[in-house]
Amino acid sequence: MSKSLKINLILASLIVLGTVSFLNSVIAVEYGSDIMNKPTCTSFTYSDWSTCLDGTQTRTVLSRGPWPCEGGTPDLSQSCTSPHSVQATYGVYLDNATGMLSGYAWSDNIGWIKFGGLSAFPVGAGTASQNAQLNSSNKLIGWARACAGTKNGDCSTMENSADGWDGWISLAGTSVDGQYTYGVSLSGIDFSGYAWGSDVIGWIDFTGVKLSSAPIAPITITLSAASSTISKDTSTTISWSSIGADTCLISKNGSAFSTTATSGSKTSGSLSTTTTFIAQCDNSGNSKNESITVNITVPPANPPKGHGDNDCVDEGCDIIWNDECTLSEDSSFTEGTQYILDCTNPDDPENPDNPPNIVIPIAQMSNCTPLQGASSTIYVNRNTTWEIKNDFGSILKVKWSGTNIATTTTPTPTLNKIYTTIGKKNINALTIVTRTTDGTKFISACSTSTTVKLDTGTGGEI
Repeated sequence: MSKSLKINLILASLIVLGTVSFLNSVIAVEYGSDIMNKPTCTSFTYSDWSTCLDGTQTRTVLSRGPWPCEGGTPDLSQSCTSPHSVQATYGVYLDNATGMLSGYAWSDNIGWIKFGGLSAFPVGAGTASQNAQLNSSNKLIGWARACAGTKNGDCSTMENSADGWDGWISLAGTSVDGQYTYGVSLSGIDFSGYAWGSDVIGWIDFTGVKLSSAPIAPITITLSAASSTISKDTSTTISWSSIGADTCLISKNGSAFSTTATSGSKTSGSLSTTTTFIAQCDNSGNSKNESITVNITVPPANPPKGHGDNDCVDEGCDIIWNDECTLSEDSSFTEGTQYILDCTNPDDPENPDNPPNIVIPIAQMSNCTPLQGASSTIYVNRNTTWEIKNDFGSILKVKWSGTNIATTTTPTPTLNKIYTTIGKKNINALTIVTRTTDGTKFISACSTSTTVKLDTGTGGEI
């Protein structure tokens, strides 16, 4: 009851010689009604803010000051951000492609319940540490969370509320004693079953919870090749299968390879270059693709025998020697001497050093013969033709060297030379020969010397 100030005076008096003397006066103060007003309150203590609802939080006054006071202007509401204020309507949404759930549900008892965007999941028997998801068996797995169980009451942080309740809701799991399992299932558009909200809220019944429309199945694709790396101009088998797809189109380097079948296998056909196969599968609301690449290995043209250990040790070694090949220098041109053939492979630009260097011995000797008219005499400042002869095969290429001869290669067994000085001259030649009997290629050599003479013009020689 409101009280106002009332003053009572208690007087004790004594009259002496007609004069009034106040010997004792006592002023007593008490509260009565409507005599004096209280001061206005200027300080307040408050309760905690309430959960954000429709963009507003509220609180109540616990005490006022200075005492005694009344009235004042306490701050009892403030604006806030809530799921309801962010979106015109709220709800939980299912991603048909992934089965993930996201959004908010509302409970009059525990407030907002968030699906998706959560982290720091608890661990429980039979639970999955992940956000809520509808799996391929049409069962919910993972967790949702009542935001009232978080520190700020709005799921803006994953820290727990100070009151000891964390708000986590398990959508599927196993009892602690392992005797039974619980969970939520979907049939058509209807959910059924129970989630567990801990001892605070207990079982949550999903009976009556519905999807706005039937979910569209996610698509999974398996695409493989029997061999992912094959030799040039060979083939492999491409296989594919899918779940949840109505049609699948398989392409080969961008061109149609197989249409409509959601599973199957087919030979790739002869492949000469690296080839990519793509499986594109669709249903009424989802689309997905997977790819696989078949790599091609290009063997060197006419690979030499003994290629694996880079060694040709017999006369039947099949030699490659194209315009990109060089034969190592050596001063010896006798049978059994080994040379190194270093080639690049123009058919494999990504691996130009394939095949690697090959060690080749001289298998047989040829003859080097100078031709000068009807005789073999060589004169200074006259053209001389050197010729290589053998009786075991045809000559494919010759590498010449010798006195006054710059190292050179010719595709024929002859070399024209004009000597400008007299004296002894050496001539050497390495040749690649195709053997007449079996067509194999091998290395042969010839080496000889001659004397270049001065022609006197009278038939005499010096």
